[in-house]
Amino acid sequence: MVYILNTPISGNKKFLNAVTKLYGIGLVRSLKLASILGLHPSSKVNVLNFTKLHRLTRLIERSFLVDFELKRRLTLNLSFLKTAKTYRGFRHSSGMPTRGQRTHTNASTQTKLKLARTSNFSSTLSTDNRTKFNRFKTKSNTKVKLNSKLKNKNKNK
Repeated sequence: MVYILNTPISGNKKFLNAVTKLYGIGLVRSLKLASILGLHPSSKVNVLNFTKLHRLTRLIERSFLVDFELKRRLTLNLSFLKTAKTYRGFRHSSGMPTRGQRTHTNASTQTKLKLARTSNFSSTLSTDNRTKFNRFKTKSNTKVKLNSKLKNKNKNK
C-alpha cells in the first residue's frame, strides 16, 4: 500500500490506473505524469522507489489542483454564484439543470440528485406524504377505498 497525498493506493495496480484514484487526476493527466517521471504507464506502483514517489507528489502538488483544494475551489465557485444571485447559482440552489437542458420531460436525474442532497428526505415526510410518492401504494389504497365505498352503497340500497 502506497500513500500519495494521503490517498491509499494499492501497489499491485498499474501506474496509469493507480494515480487516477486521486480526485482531479484522470487518464490524460496520469499519462502526462508518467512521461514526465520517465515511467512506463503499465509499470506497477510497487516499482516506484522513495525518490520517485517524492518527485511524483511534488509534481502533483505544483502542477494540479487535487483532492481537498479542488473540492474547496468548486464549492467556493458555487457559493459565489449563489451569493451573486446569478441564474446559474439559482439553478444550482434549486437543483435544476444549469446548462440549458430541457426540463419538461427530462432532468429526472438532476431532480433525483436534488432529493438525495437534501438530508433525511424520507424521514421528514409524514406517512400521508409517503404514499403520494409511491405510485403502487396510492393506486391500491384508492382501489380499496373505492371498493369499500361501493360495497357500503350497495348494502344501504
